[in-house]
Amino acid sequence: LSDPSGQLLVHCKSKEDDLGLHYIAVNDEFQWHFRNEVFKQTLFWCRLQPSHNIRAAAFEAYVNNEDQTPKEYGYHNYWIGKDDGVYSKRMNHNNNQWEEKLQFRWE
Repeated sequence: LSDPSGQLLVHCKSKEDDLGLHYIAVNDEFQWHFRNEVFKQTLFWCRLQPSHNIRAAAFEAYVNNEDQTPKEYGYHNYWIGKDDGVYSKRMNHNNNQWEEKLQFRWE
């Protein structure tokens, strides 16, 4: 985020695990590790909200569905809060460059 004194409120959870509320400073990160359920679909959803903004974004941050997350992002998922919304970040293995793509605008 462009305001160096700002924070990003992050709340992520799954059906089984609520990771709690986290206030992330600019250039800091929040991360967690988990294992996919063998016979169930693993789904984590997150809500992000910049401290300077009443708008937020709620989205599925990880789904172990063949048509969704792992196919596009691999096993490491990166989400970035910026002034205009939430971006995904992934490595393009064709050119070894990191790519960011706007996925969700603040609502």
